[in-house]
Amino acid sequence: RDDSERAITTEAGMHLRIDLPWPASCLSPNARSHWRKISEAKSSARMLAKFVALDAINRAAWPKNVTAASTQITFVAKDARKRDGDNHLAMCKAYLDGLADAGVIANDCGFTHAPVKFVKGDGRGVVIEVRRTGS
Repeated sequence: RDDSERAITTEAGMHLRIDLPWPASCLSPNARSHWRKISEAKSSARMLAKFVALDAINRAAWPKNVTAASTQITFVAKDARKRDGDNHLAMCKAYLDGLADAGVIANDCGFTHAPVKFVKGDGRGVVIEVRRTGS
């Protein structure tokens, strides 16, 4: 998938859809990885999310200083196994920080998260949909 497909925007500043790769397994709260590996994975995920979100913001009429937004995180997997939504939300923390770094929201504490969804698809990835709920 090329970069132009990663950031999709709709509804003139009310909705952003951001496609990202599946987070590194070491970002799971159940993983017992070395701190350096975790730190590098967090840094990479945060930076990637920031740049993909900046692309989405530039394509849309997304306003600055949004204080409240809801997120819907959907994991796309090749199989239909049962997965733990709480752990997968935690795996996306660096992605959500990257969205805040890009200016999608003024502070990531303004995000309200819907329950994580899992869908079966051709590839693996994460779709983060952000809807503005405040100014």
